[in-house]
Amino acid sequence: MSDNLLSYNKKLQKSIQKLKKENNTILFAHNYQRPEIQEICDWIGDSLYLAKKIKEIPAGTKIIYAAVKFMAETAAILNPKVSIYFPVPDALCPMAAFCTPEILKNYRKNNPGVPIVLYINSTSEAKSYCDVVCTSSNAVKICDKIRKEFNSAKIGFGPDKNLGNYVQKKLGIPVDILPENGHCYVHNRFNLKDFVNFNMDHPDAEIIVHPECTPEVVSAANFVGSTAAMYNYVIENPDKEFGIGTEIGLIDRIKREYPNIKVHPLSEKAVCYTMKKYSLEAIEDCLKNLDNKEYIIKISDELREKTLKPVEKMFELMEK
Repeated sequence: MSDNLLSYNKKLQKSIQKLKKENNTILFAHNYQRPEIQEICDWIGDSLYLAKKIKEIPAGTKIIYAAVKFMAETAAILNPKVSIYFPVPDALCPMAAFCTPEILKNYRKNNPGVPIVLYINSTSEAKSYCDVVCTSSNAVKICDKIRKEFNSAKIGFGPDKNLGNYVQKKLGIPVDILPENGHCYVHNRFNLKDFVNFNMDHPDAEIIVHPECTPEVVSAANFVGSTAAMYNYVIENPDKEFGIGTEIGLIDRIKREYPNIKVHPLSEKAVCYTMKKYSLEAIEDCLKNLDNKEYIIKISDELREKTLKPVEKMFELMEK
């Protein structure tokens, strides 16, 4: 980063911090956000961590959500007493678009009594047709518990085919993927050639990957887990060297917080371009225009009621 750009970013960061304080505003950011946004956020983490944290925020608080839209919508569903601001309307998760309500309605009709589990990376409309939501942190546990609760031989799972296959292998049960080709374009692009190329430069490093990666990549890795699990695994083993198979934002976070730990991206191409649509300029503009209702996430009472049930069901099953 050039000195001019660094100076410009520092100026924007100071302005944002000042505006946040003046307007009782909190900045949430996902692990995949740009480093300059991570540096000034109040809370950073994966989908599950941020979903838990949003429930603790007091009424009347304004929250800028630096993530993709389904995460901001989930926040609004979990805590309607706060205002969720979403400054970049086209920061959408391509995976979420794979699974439509029509797919779920047809599956339910043809598979009565089979529970439907939806990855949190899905639209609010789709979530309203499932039985329970999960994250990559708890997918195996949630799927196991809901199957037993329904006394079903199998489950329906969407929209990520790779996470669904991971659950199927871990639990040893049939999993119907809804739809068959749903995936995260960032994690789906990792392949075994990446392992070979990485090992040539870092022969002593452990490779850890996200369960949204393909089955071949998951099988070849030394450790598999959500961004939170990978983060914890790395900082609990500070003397090791790591290649990380997920979006590069997580590597940025670890390098900033633990500069002595050796971490490298498994591939430099692992970039979520929709997450990276966020900028300091967009956040500052939002803070200067908090009266602009177009920035605020709106969920109808009817949709919120339908969607809250499977999300709260996730938290219920986690406690069992």
